Amino acid sequence: MANADLLLPFCTIVAMDSSNFWYRVCKNCERVIPDKGNESSSVLGGYECQHCRSRSFNQPLVPASSKRVYRILLSVASETKVMVVICFDRPAQVLMGCSADELFDFASMNPFAVETAATILEGQMFRMVLRKPKSGNAQHMRIDSVLPLASDFRPVMEQLKNLYKARQGSER
Repeated sequence: MANADLLLPFCTIVAMDSSNFWYRVCKNCERVIPDKGNESSSVLGGYECQHCRSRSFNQPLVPASSKRVYRILLSVASETKVMVVICFDRPAQVLMGCSADELFDFASMNPFAVETAATILEGQMFRMVLRKPKSGNAQHMRIDSVLPLASDFRPVMEQLKNLYKARQGSER
């Protein structure tokens, strides 16, 4: 563990901001791609990554050469304090049990899935390693690694699929 890391051996997720859950990156270089292209990034109805110059011509509003990755704001309580931290893609996939694209597709068909995911995670206990941001402009520490402490922990997506399958079955 580096000097800038903070180990939280026991912490609980108190809340999750479900309003801004993911963002798009280029599949090739993984640099951020804006959701809405501007005049300079538009290439014949597709989008061009300004860093690696990969082009997409399939869909004018959603670059085919992009993918969604997680950016989740969490309120986490340790034994001494409550803090807001940010969870990017790799540790978020441990919590969610799927890629951001998969959760996005699931949420497109089940409108309250993201809010339900927040409810599922609230109260769960984890061991986390936090890292100070590399950028001087960033406000929150980053979750570098996360380990569920409950022996019966199931990733969010698994629970969502079971929950929505049960709801759909009861509606028939």
